[in-house]
Amino acid sequence: MKFLTLPLSFFICFQAHSEVSSQSKDSLKVYDGLIAPVLEARCLHCHGENKDKGKLRMDKKEFLLKGGRSAGNEIIVKGDTEASELIYRITLPKSDEEAMPPIEDGKPHQPVTNSELKVIKSWIQLGASFDLKISDLDSITKEAADYILENMPKKVISEIDLAKPVLPVVSKA
Repeated sequence: MKFLTLPLSFFICFQAHSEVSSQSKDSLKVYDGLIAPVLEARCLHCHGENKDKGKLRMDKKEFLLKGGRSAGNEIIVKGDTEASELIYRITLPKSDEEAMPPIEDGKPHQPVTNSELKVIKSWIQLGASFDLKISDLDSITKEAADYILENMPKKVISEIDLAKPVLPVVSKA
């Protein structure tokens, strides 16, 4: 009987943990938990605080909605993926000179993945609300969200960030 107790209690703990983590994933905000990390990894080295190509910054929500120079406020058109410049640019063939992220000589090209695209499109189609939760997504987009959470994109380190000196951490005097 002792031999059955340990595996059974492990199974119950594991099951409870997976239900809790599933519930916490569902309460995660789509933008904060999924889209912002994707933008940080794929876009901010050109459209961030240190560099704003096309006068477009994507490092803060208000800048993202404001848009840039040529596309203006059509970067994200709430409820309309077809009119959103962001979707247009990230779905262009990588050989197109307007495709984002661009292919740059000597630098790794990290385009948006299918899962990331699916979540971004769904977020825009559902109104691009910064309060939208994963639980609000359809089942196919939730699967894409789960995949992103398990495979978070790695941030591309820009030349500007590489040139910044790293200061040592010291204790307070």
